[in-house]
Amino acid sequence: MVLNFDTICVDVIPFRLSGGYPSGGVFSGDGIVNNYFFTEDLEIGFHTVHYSYTNEYGCTNSTSADYYLDECSGLAEALTDSQSLIITPNPVDELLKISSNGIIAYKRLIIYDLSDKVINMPILRDVKKLEINASLLAEGSYLVKPEGASEMRFLKFLTN
Repeated sequence: MVLNFDTICVDVIPFRLSGGYPSGGVFSGDGIVNNYFFTEDLEIGFHTVHYSYTNEYGCTNSTSADYYLDECSGLAEALTDSQSLIITPNPVDELLKISSNGIIAYKRLIIYDLSDKVINMPILRDVKKLEINASLLAEGSYLVKPEGASEMRFLKFLTN
């Protein structure tokens, strides 16, 4: 199993875990219900995700991975006009990365499809980058707006 995050913010929107191999197994651990990850009742700190798989012959295997649940607060510096948001790759198949040459102070991104419908996606964050598992999105065009941006700053990306 490979987690696509090692740190995650406490206010992330619940999402379905993936990355277990072979697929079709069961994720378990603090905050995990029916393979969905919820942070609302977890304490800040290190936690472990477990993955177990049983094949059609009854053979079993399991693995685990650790992550850190963070408040993601204290980032006082926001993007300035001289800093830029960079979105790669575009078009995207799996993991969309939004990075900056400055500190990203936004806790959330709002994603819209072209009909202006808001798409709720888990956002994995770091000080200088945000990541979205775009493989969960239907093929098409999307707009991203950092929540709390003082100016109207939108980014456009395409999924394959």
